[in-house]
Amino acid sequence: MKKLRVYFKSSILHNYRYYDVKTPEEGKRLIKALDDTIGNIIKTNSMTPYSSYSHGLEEFNTDDNEWQEWLHPELGCHISEVDNYVTA
Repeated sequence: MKKLRVYFKSSILHNYRYYDVKTPEEGKRLIKALDDTIGNIIKTNSMTPYSSYSHGLEEFNTDDNEWQEWLHPELGCHISEVDNYVTA
């Protein structure tokens, strides 16, 4: 079984937070929830010029013992393609 995690970084937090997920679909839902929550806090409080955040889904590659970015256009799929992914 593949190891998956969602990462989240905000300029407010100053560090990355990681959340293990079991399926790509769960990761997609968590990313949407983070975007809806944190993104809306930043927008609602007019913090956009001062704050930024990023999030994504990563998969652990056992060949090189590193996490690979899924949202990178060359290294992985886009989050909208998650539904096409088949878990082993």
